[in-house]
Amino acid sequence: MRDGLGRGLQRLLPQTTGRELFEPAWRDLRIVHLRRRARGRTRFARVGLDWWHAVLVLALFADCWRLTLTDTDRLHHKPKPTTNRRPRRERLSMLLYNLRHAFRRLLREPGFTTAAVLTLALGVGANLAVFAVVEAVLLRPLPYEDADRLLILNHRDQRTGITKEFIAIGDYVDIATRQSSFESLGAYGSFQATIFGQGEPYQVSALLGTAELLAALRIRPLLGRGLLPEDALTGAGPVVLLGYDLWRTRFGSDSSVVGRSITVGAATFQVVGVAPPAFRFPRSPSS
Repeated sequence: MRDGLGRGLQRLLPQTTGRELFEPAWRDLRIVHLRRRARGRTRFARVGLDWWHAVLVLALFADCWRLTLTDTDRLHHKPKPTTNRRPRRERLSMLLYNLRHAFRRLLREPGFTTAAVLTLALGVGANLAVFAVVEAVLLRPLPYEDADRLLILNHRDQRTGITKEFIAIGDYVDIATRQSSFESLGAYGSFQATIFGQGEPYQVSALLGTAELLAALRIRPLLGRGLLPEDALTGAGPVVLLGYDLWRTRFGSDSSVVGRSITVGAATFQVVGVAPPAFRFPRSPSS
């Protein structure tokens, strides 16, 4: 009978209220009542009357309805949802306040300020240096036409597994004669040289290359001509192509320099042309 009363009252409540409010409280009341009855503490245990427990269940039922009606009234008057968005002027004021506070703190602690500035300077400088190297070596395209089609061949000994960054001149001649995969193939080597006869002697970075090198890089001289296969024949006089920066700084951008003879080291070369301004191969301050 007692269980039937509680179950019946629960069915008269909204499903959510009955499950979340009435049922847990009703079960607690029933457990307390059964414990008191088992100990003989219920006043009406002798005559078997449990009307006091029934009164408590009815009171719980009425209170659940009160809470349900109260929540229903609130649903009809929903407060406007609050947001965390602040007006733009307020956000700007907070930013200016934080900046002023940080600036005053830095002025009060010069030691900390100096250490922080030096740390930031070192970190930014190191990052810029690393990025400059990565950008120059990996990201920046080479300043030549169709740079993505250029290849550098190295020599790898199959017996020892050692890779050399140069190819012997005999191997180059053999490869150039037999190959059919490349549009053009050139060889080069770099060294330091001294130029005489133009005032004080001065040192430059020089490039020793075959006539096919300029064709492979698709370099067109600014003045004069480039290197020709005839320049490498036996008995041909040595010729030289001046770099743009060298021509501008040491020869005063003189266009009549083509055909002039200059002394490079112990040999005399005839100037046959001037390289374009963007030509750097290999990259060096002057060439």
